[in-house]
Amino acid sequence: MSDHLEWMDQHPVLLRHITVQEVAQEEHYPMSATLKKLAQRFPGSEDYLNELARAGNYQEACTFLGYNLHPRATVWWGYRCVLDNLEELRQSPDQPRDIADIGKPRKLEVPDWAQMPKTQPDPQLQAALDKAVAQAQQHKEQVLAAMPAEARELFDQVMGIIDGAFKEQCGLDFQGFVDKACASIKEAAAKPTFDYESGPMAKAEQELREKIETARQKTIKLIKTVMPPKDEEDVRLQNEAALDVAYRCIVTPSDENAAQALEAGNQCPDRPQGMLALCAFWSYGILTPKQEVLVRTPPELLSGGMKTLMLQLGLARGGLYSYEERMQRYYDLGRNVARGADNWAESVEQGRAPHRNLNDAQPATEARVHTGVIDRFRG
Repeated sequence: MSDHLEWMDQHPVLLRHITVQEVAQEEHYPMSATLKKLAQRFPGSEDYLNELARAGNYQEACTFLGYNLHPRATVWWGYRCVLDNLEELRQSPDQPRDIADIGKPRKLEVPDWAQMPKTQPDPQLQAALDKAVAQAQQHKEQVLAAMPAEARELFDQVMGIIDGAFKEQCGLDFQGFVDKACASIKEAAAKPTFDYESGPMAKAEQELREKIETARQKTIKLIKTVMPPKDEEDVRLQNEAALDVAYRCIVTPSDENAAQALEAGNQCPDRPQGMLALCAFWSYGILTPKQEVLVRTPPELLSGGMKTLMLQLGLARGGLYSYEERMQRYYDLGRNVARGADNWAESVEQGRAPHRNLNDAQPATEARVHTGVIDRFRG
């Protein structure tokens, strides 16, 4: 069976150092104890990279690529990752959140089994009370009916004295006092024994909520005063400018493009486009473009910038993929760049930067998940 030499284009030919040790010494690649042990088993850069990917450690594989890829290829890889992330977010945008929603009180839905207990009127208790009062009244009448006339007369005299004393003290005779006491007992039995809503605790809770909301509104007003929302048009223009100059630095490295990349990157370093522009500046190799005194760029700046860029892309809100899935996609892109299967030659021939094509694209409406720029540029 003939060999079609399909293996030949799988090697990362754009890696600058053959061994991991060289990357650590020359590029200051940081290694933990675990990574050092791995490098002892796989001292070659290609084997080390393959082992990281085989173990699913795509984040560290991306970090290693950032330290070992040719600078120009590194920025192209970062550019491809930014485009992939932008296309992902275009298909599933993040829903913006107003700062006023932070800490906003929300109604707590408490299930029935966790509700505050309330004692309901007990019909059995009320029936028993009515029965006892009726029996007492019947017994009284039976006793009075059985009394001799002399005893009944004496009883009435005594009750008259008692009624006078009760009326003087309570405003009611004895029977009226008993009737009122029974009515009070029945009324108490008909009411819940615990009513939180009308109690002092509920009032104190409401007062506390109002104080918290007042303080929250003051805090929101202060934050919006010192941190006004960014103008969306400014953000768009800054992002486009950063992508434009990053692409120009890749295609045509020059003092002018490097200086413009620094300026564009400093406008929005907190966004992937700005960090990419800074990486493009650091990839130029000189910190003082357009000046007589040349200061070489420390190797940690480009690799550290790429690490930050990968973190920004991985943590981007919205999109279709998890952090781990994004790291794998970005590693796939970097691997293709490293083996020469993905470069800027085609875009130069077409005379149009790839991010301009992305800007012109329309949101996907198909049910299937769009595979993104990775699939279009895989070898």
